[in-house]
Amino acid sequence: MKTLVAHMGFSKQYPANTLHACRSVIANAQANVCGIEVDVQLSKDGRIVIWHDDNLKHIVGNPAVIRDTTYDELAAITKAHSHFHGESIGLLEDLLEMTAHKTALYIEIKGYPYDHENLCDRMAAMLKKYGSGDIIVHSFTADILRLMMKRVPASYVRYGFLFSNMQEYARGGDIVSAADYLHPHFGLLLHDDGTIARAGKPMNIWTVNTQDDVTKLMQTPLWNSVESIITDDSTLLIPGTNA
Repeated sequence: MKTLVAHMGFSKQYPANTLHACRSVIANAQANVCGIEVDVQLSKDGRIVIWHDDNLKHIVGNPAVIRDTTYDELAAITKAHSHFHGESIGLLEDLLEMTAHKTALYIEIKGYPYDHENLCDRMAAMLKKYGSGDIIVHSFTADILRLMMKRVPASYVRYGFLFSNMQEYARGGDIVSAADYLHPHFGLLLHDDGTIARAGKPMNIWTVNTQDDVTKLMQTPLWNSVESIITDDSTLLIPGTNA
């Protein structure tokens, strides 16, 4: 059965990548939604924050760069902005505590130029404490996945390699075979020349937001390899699988 993963939480209804958006996935459980996908990176003082861009400008209009700003400073800036409804930028540790295995988590580690080893050390400790079974760590950066694989065995988490084009896929090298999943942009399935198919990996694809795209994907040879669909729209219908 193919399931949906809420991209940055219920990001169509709530501010993306906030604890509010993630909390809403848990509070409004849907049979076809199996998980939450979030982005993480490291603040100046080594906190693992939930945020997509490398700065705050796009969302709150402040140019503060995540890696150059302490968590307390980031929290003060975001809490004061109406976008957050009084809630601060989220921390991975708080998301893990809130989720408590109620749903799966897909955690994208961003590849911005901060201390990747420091993040991986801290994240590894959190994930080992959290326990096994429902965490997928993914990244566009193969070196980050290599760092995590050395620190957290597959008995705790599974790994996915993200790529948006075939050049990125080729740069993955050994990670393509080492990862548990491939996480391509869905458009690549529509034009695969057999390269992705030959990898023989199960896939979780992103970011599918229209019924028309679902229909097109269902007609591709790789559709049977898709396990989950990362989406901004939790009402998306997958024929034959939705409750």
